[in-house]
Amino acid sequence: MEYSAWKYVDNDKQRKCSERLSCRCIIIVCVVFIVLILIAVAIVLIIKFVVLKSDSIPTLPETTTYYTDTSSTSLVTTEKPIVPTLTNASTATSSNGTLIGMTTATMYTGTSEMSSETSMTMFTSMVTTEMPDSVSETGSTKRQEQRRCCCWIVLIALIIFLVAALVITLVVIFVILPKQPSPKSVWSQLQNMTNARCQHTASVLSNSIVLVVGGQNNGTLLKSNEVYNFSTGSWNLSSNLIDGRYDHTVTKLPDGSILIVGGRGEINALKSVEKYNSTSAAWRSIQGMNIPRYGHTASVLEDGKILVAGGRNNADGVLDSCEIYNPNDETWQPTRGKMKNGRYSHAAIETKGGVIVVGGYGSDHLKTVEIYDPAQQSWSFVGNMNHSRIKPVLVSLNGGSVLAIGGSNDEPLASIELYDPNSSTWTMKENMSDPRDQHTASLLGDDIVLVAGGYRSKDSVLNSVELYNVSSDRWTLIENMTYARYGHTASILADGSVLIVGGCASEKNTLNTVELYNRP
Repeated sequence: MEYSAWKYVDNDKQRKCSERLSCRCIIIVCVVFIVLILIAVAIVLIIKFVVLKSDSIPTLPETTTYYTDTSSTSLVTTEKPIVPTLTNASTATSSNGTLIGMTTATMYTGTSEMSSETSMTMFTSMVTTEMPDSVSETGSTKRQEQRRCCCWIVLIALIIFLVAALVITLVVIFVILPKQPSPKSVWSQLQNMTNARCQHTASVLSNSIVLVVGGQNNGTLLKSNEVYNFSTGSWNLSSNLIDGRYDHTVTKLPDGSILIVGGRGEINALKSVEKYNSTSAAWRSIQGMNIPRYGHTASVLEDGKILVAGGRNNADGVLDSCEIYNPNDETWQPTRGKMKNGRYSHAAIETKGGVIVVGGYGSDHLKTVEIYDPAQQSWSFVGNMNHSRIKPVLVSLNGGSVLAIGGSNDEPLASIELYDPNSSTWTMKENMSDPRDQHTASLLGDDIVLVAGGYRSKDSVLNSVELYNVSSDRWTLIENMTYARYGHTASILADGSVLIVGGCASEKNTLNTVELYNRP
């Protein structure tokens, strides 16, 4: 397929590139913080061992003060501590002795002489005292000022550190690292249709033009048809159907023409069939089916014929009959064998060995599965599904395997199952994130399925979209559609994009909006 090169590898490369850039950013920021921390530690050490290193103030022990008796020749000494006094320069004397001393802020010196005539002994005494109180208080004040100064220095250094770290981080993120472009939305809004419609059909013509047929708008049947032209990006009304209808089938024939079969009419089910010529853009009525029906299925067989199976009408109720359309002579013939279970609102798809019909509603919700053998024109049961499903969506995979996705069983289902044609058995796979009914499923590439919209309850319509990876059995929610919708159509285009058209936002709100899923 042209669109088989699904760009998951590119997305993975972008993710890994972003992860590498993030790691580099983290490493750079961490290195910057480590360097700044080292600088801060160095500042603290400098403050502690350089700025706060104070001058040592020496303290001497108590000294001995010598006194002399001026009236005798004997030397008298008395030990006592000196009480510090605050004098810049002074002398001290006593009535019976003389102490001659010079004082400064740090030292007292005393000398005394006696004349040789009185045989007095000459001596010199060096007297030292402790620091005066006022000097000590002055030193303490200076140390407190130093501490306050250092605290301010540390605080300023920390502020500078934090500001520098912030600035460097911002520079790394917004300047050094390459800027990543904003992620592009995978959804594009296209021009709206002229008419809002739900439960219509859509077909991609050979020239990449999409034809939208019929449907209903708040219960009103539509005859109108519209064509979307990708080259002009616009919708144009095409010629009308002869019979307005919804819940019909559409099949693209080998010659490029479009076959519209049955559906609901104004009063009852239709058996009329109309054929669209893509060259002339005109409709014409051809031979109708033998039995009117809606809620049926139409499948292309290997020989180009069309198998129409089951359905319902007011007269017969649920149908087990089937018919074959021959495009060569435009005639209808009933198959020789009927289905084992009458059913409508079921699903059908071509697979290995024939066409399988899955689920639907008969006398009750069905989980039975039947396969049609074109050579024998007969039906036989194969393995049942694990869950009963009305309106499941089927996707044909490589090797003939078939995915049954969602549907309802009283309530919408999130479960999916995989059919193996070799063993005729069904295997449960990982559930979707949301239960869905009347959704769409589109195969992109070989093993990626895009599931869009549907409803999860009467009052809850979905705009969520999921991708299923068949190989890994994993679901991934992606960007939502702009509009929640069910009963819409999804058409796969040549470039792998998917066109989502119309649908219902609620029972009384039919949409004319159109969205395009762009492959990443």
